[in-house]
Order: sequence, then structure tokens, then C-alpha cells
Amino acid sequence: MNVPYPVVEQRTLTPVAPRRLFGPKRTRTLAEIPSGSANHRLVYRISGEYVLDNAALPLDSPEVIAASHVSLVDVAQNVEVVVELEIPSKDAGMFTLRVTFVCSVNDAAAVVREGSPDLRAALRGYLKGHHRLFELGLDFSLAEINRARLKLNAQVKAFTTINPPVFVGVSADLASVELLTPEEISALHKSLREQENQHTLQNDETKYKHYDEVRTQRHTLDLDATQRDFERYQYQKQQEVVESDPDSALILALSQREISAKDFADEIIRREGERLEASRAETRDNREWDREDSRERRAWEQETTRHKWEVEREDHQESRRLHAQRMALKREDERRLEEWDREDKNRQLEAEVTLIKELVQRGALDTANLRLEGVVNKYLRDDRVGRTMGELPSKPDQPTDEDRGDDIEVREEDAD
Repeated sequence: MNVPYPVVEQRTLTPVAPRRLFGPKRTRTLAEIPSGSANHRLVYRISGEYVLDNAALPLDSPEVIAASHVSLVDVAQNVEVVVELEIPSKDAGMFTLRVTFVCSVNDAAAVVREGSPDLRAALRGYLKGHHRLFELGLDFSLAEINRARLKLNAQVKAFTTINPPVFVGVSADLASVELLTPEEISALHKSLREQENQHTLQNDETKYKHYDEVRTQRHTLDLDATQRDFERYQYQKQQEVVESDPDSALILALSQREISAKDFADEIIRREGERLEASRAETRDNREWDREDSRERRAWEQETTRHKWEVEREDHQESRRLHAQRMALKREDERRLEEWDREDKNRQLEAEVTLIKELVQRGALDTANLRLEGVVNKYLRDDRVGRTMGELPSKPDQPTDEDRGDDIEVREEDAD
């Protein structure tokens, strides 16, 4: 809640009853007079006059008893008074302009006498009187708040310099100018940050999924290779058992004369042939398994490389797109700033030319106290700026000796 400034409180005082014979002395009570801190002063209105009380008037003094009104005034030095204005934007939004003034009361009685207890409202009305502030806001959207800050800040400082605020009994000086960030822009920046964080999380998630897939595929391949090795081992063990048992049985049969030596030899030859054929078949199977393993591993490596290239290409395209957007926004900002600079210089040059014309029309250039040389030199110096901005002000001719003589004659006639 804003405290009123500079008049903190005002009260109407009831008349004090006349003193009766042998009655109590006439006086005011503490409840009737507002109380303040060390930087507060009381101002009494007595029969249309205003009297400042510097903590020297007691409650039973004639001035306090005769007063009809009392005001409590804040006389502290360099008090900050904040004024906020809503400036319409180009996109139907509202900028909030916060202007801070540093104020000091130099005549408390004059402040009460003029009847301006709320300096904040007076300063708000003072700023509203400068219509250019509201026109500038229409040149910018809410998203262009940074450029709007530069323009509005310069406009307020120029206005308070050329037409400073003047109030009776109070001095007010400009301290600072701020353009608050609208809630819409804050929400937009927050959304952009969230999108950027979401994009980062998605990239991390994609990379993790790819890593997890690669790890899973490697684990699966390792399991398959282990399974094939185990199957091969089992096959070899079975072959060993089959090969060992028949030989034992054959040797046992020969020792018991169940078969002849010739049959034994033929059976051995036959079994050796089977073993050789089985060994060849096993070699062919091993080679086929090795080729299958190589094909699967090459296919997996190709797929992994292709997926990695696709991810890197998408990241590169996204980075180029974001960079292009940032460069486009930067170029647009620079173009707008150049346009505003040209407009300001054009307006300044027009004002100076108009001033010189008015001085010529009024005859002010004939006086000895006016330093026209500086004004003309500045005008000629800005001639180059006018050509740059598309305006071509003509350079005034240098006066000849004959012209100077005519001027002298005119001045002598005026003197007569």
C-alpha cells in the first residue's frame, strides 16, 4: 500500500470551548493532533493563514487552540516517488512504464496551502501530458520490449529535461525509468527455455536408446555365439562317446571270436571312413557358421553406422535452422534501430531549421548577443547527415561585403 506523500494526514479541529470562571485551562488533547516520526512536521491553518510547527508549539498555545485544521507533512529529503503508466503496444498488449522521481519538501506550509497532498497523482498527470509516450508504444510489439525500452527511456529523459516538473513547495527530479517485462513475454521465454530443455532431453534419450540397443544387440550376439559354441561342444562329445563305445564293443567281439580279424579290419576301415566323412561335414558346418557370424556382424555394424549418421545429420540441420532464426531476428533488430535513428535525426534537423527560420523572421539575427555562427555551423555540419537520410538541406550562402554593408546600414536606421 502506497503511503500518501507529501501530506501524510489531514484533520479538521473542533473549536475549543471558552474557559469558564475557575475552570480548567484551554488546551488541545493528543488525540486531536496526528502523530508522526522525526521527518514529519505539523502545519496549522489559523484564520486562513498557515503556520509551520517545528515541534515548538505546545497543545495549549494560542496558535494550536485557534487552529481549525492540521496537516502532517513529510519533510524528508530525497524521497522516492514511483509512478506507473500503462503504454499500449502494437499487438493490443500493454507495456508498464515505471518512472521514479526523487522529491524533497522545501516549504511545508506552501504544500498545504496549495492543496496538493498527493504528489504521486500529480506526477502521473504530468507524464500523461506527454502524448508522445503513448504513440511510441504503438511502434513495438510485446516481443520487442528491449527496443521499446531504449525509445521510451530516452523519451522520458528528454521530456523531463526540456519540461521539468514544477510544484509549489516540492522539488521533483527524475531518478530512473523502467519498462517492466509483460507476463506474456515472461511466459514466452519460459516456454522457449522449456522447449530447449525438452529438445536436449529428447536428444539424450535418443542417444541412450541407441546405446542401449547397441548393448542389447552385442549381448544377443554374444549369447548366440556362446550357444553355438556349446552346441558344437555337445556335438563333439556325442561323437566321442559314439566313437569310443563302438570300438570297445568291436574289440570285445574280436577278443571273444565273435567276428573274424577280416571283419574287424573291414569294420575299422568303414568306421574310419565314417569318421573322416563326419570330420569333413563338421568342417563344412563350422565354416558355414563362421560365414553366418561374419554376415550378421557386418550387417549390424552397417546399421549402427547408418543410424549414427542420421542422428548427427538431424542435429546439424536443427542447429543450422536455429542459427538462421537467430541471424534473421538480429538483422531485423538492426534494421529497426537504424530506422529509429534516422527518424530522430530528421526530427532534430527539422527543429533546428525551423528555429533558424523563426529567428530570421523575428529579426533576432540582427542582435549582437546572438551567436549565429555556432547555429549555422551546426546546421552546415548536419547537412551531410541530411543527405544520408534522404533530405538535402541547402547550404546558406556566405554573406558578401556588400551584404554586410547593407546590414550595417539597416542597424543604423533602426538605432535612429
